[in-house]
Amino acid sequence: MTKKLDWDDLRRKQSLPGVWSSPSAASEVVRQLGGLARWCLKPELLRLAAENDAIPPAYRDAWRTRPQLPATHGSCSVVFATHSQDRLPLMRPAFALPLRWVQGQKHSPRLPAALVQLATEVAAMFPAHHRIRGCEWGLQPGEELGDTDLSDMPLAGNSGWASLAAGLLVAAEGGTPDPQVWATGSWDHRSGVQCVEFLKEKLDLAIESGVKVFFVPFAQADEARGLRGDIEIGVLRMAEREPSRALAELALRLETPPPPPSGPDEAAEFDRCVAYYLKRPRGRPSTTQFYWSHLLPTITRRCRSQVLSEYPGWQPTHLVTIVSGSPELVPLAARALDVTHCLLLYTPSAEPLRDQTRAMQMVKQLLEADGRACVPGPFEDNRSLEYQIPDVVRRFGQGQPPESLVLDLTPGNKWMTWVADRAMLTKSWRVYVRNDTLTAADRRVRPGSERLICWQI
Repeated sequence: MTKKLDWDDLRRKQSLPGVWSSPSAASEVVRQLGGLARWCLKPELLRLAAENDAIPPAYRDAWRTRPQLPATHGSCSVVFATHSQDRLPLMRPAFALPLRWVQGQKHSPRLPAALVQLATEVAAMFPAHHRIRGCEWGLQPGEELGDTDLSDMPLAGNSGWASLAAGLLVAAEGGTPDPQVWATGSWDHRSGVQCVEFLKEKLDLAIESGVKVFFVPFAQADEARGLRGDIEIGVLRMAEREPSRALAELALRLETPPPPPSGPDEAAEFDRCVAYYLKRPRGRPSTTQFYWSHLLPTITRRCRSQVLSEYPGWQPTHLVTIVSGSPELVPLAARALDVTHCLLLYTPSAEPLRDQTRAMQMVKQLLEADGRACVPGPFEDNRSLEYQIPDVVRRFGQGQPPESLVLDLTPGNKWMTWVADRAMLTKSWRVYVRNDTLTAADRRVRPGSERLICWQI
């Protein structure tokens, strides 16, 4: 049965002397607040209430434990803080309220009116998002709050805009939020993200709750870093009138990586990983690592199955390839063809941005972990490669049957691959990884569209 809070009665009880000295009086306040108590009451009051032996042990144990925000689809939270003169002395200076977005439901009438109004505005802010446009997304109290009715709770939630909006974006994409990523920031439709009050109280709570990164409006970032240097401060873009762009970095950090595809639902899980990957900023180490750990294994298995089906009986053993700006192509071809030896042609350079040595070492380590022997083949990126590459390729293939040799034409520029091709033996093989792009405007490879085209010269 829904339990509506009586704030006038709470204000009366807060002035009673026994609340801070009597476990019985303290536990009465805790029980009156229901599921909200662990989030908003001061820890010392909760500990005092837990000393009441008349309360069931399970409740007392819960009161002694710091609550944790959930990491489930749709979950989000808003950090509230109030002026000291408006705050009940029993309450924390700031507290997080667990909430959740649910598709197909109206906003809960058990939430404070100001929060419902804010949620209504947030849900109408993303007309271009196909999973939000025309769909009803309702804000609900978090399950951790139980059946407590918060509708009369005197809270203003404008600073919760950033958390609610980013939470809705992640939920609409099917993602799961990271409960250790918090934000505060209000919104004005004419000028974008606005500064907020009570920054110190909110940061103190974040530190106490083990938060990894706290996003604040850009104009308050230096203030936040000065207040608490022991937490990463993220930035919400100001003077940006498009909400999704203002929230771009927060939404990226808020969404947790999905698990790698496995089991009977691999196809759906792979598609989920692809969607997550395509939203990541290109070139970031974390984006590259996600591709290698979550996408490449499935892509490789699919390509291996294709090779076995379309080229039965072919068993290449030696692969010649170039480690280029897309080093993931090397293990893809090597594993799909199941070769035992790899020649890794690469270009060392004094210029860090052009040096392929690090990529070659990473690929070499990965393939050797599979039990494949790797031979580094450095060459200079000039006309001398016309002599260097053929010499290395011939020594690599010396004594091997021509049909066991295969050259990967996918990586490297045309000049490099042409020179390497000239050095290959007659009756050796060629392979090319063919793929689709996302759109005519976005020429990125669509992960999962890769197919190997193989032929013998």
